[in-house]
Amino acid sequence: SMTRILDTYRGQVRDILFDDKGCVFIAVFGVHTGEEMSALRCARAAREISNCVPSTRIGLSVGPCFSGLCGTLNRHVFVVMGNEVNQAARYMGGAESGMIIAGKSVAEATESFMEYEKYTFKLKDR
Repeated sequence: SMTRILDTYRGQVRDILFDDKGCVFIAVFGVHTGEEMSALRCARAAREISNCVPSTRIGLSVGPCFSGLCGTLNRHVFVVMGNEVNQAARYMGGAESGMIIAGKSVAEATESFMEYEKYTFKLKDR
């Protein structure tokens, strides 16, 4: 159902990982498309995913990142790297079960459409 939600909001699955945090689902919005309102589509998709899977912890951040294929012609993978990807991971790590933490850039881009509650937690050092 998460991929259906991503399709609805024109997001793409970047990765599904199983690590010390449990199952980590990484999605991207607006990559290589230059589409407007990717922050809003991202936030709305996060809210819908959270409604479908109430125990999720979600971190949202938007901004410039490197994205593209990494590897050789025979073996390569689509990657998204950069500070905003790391920030989203930090927000997710600071979220409690059932919580979505949106960074300042997401909140500012979507505040006309969505309401946010202030939440303070200590980010790990960069």
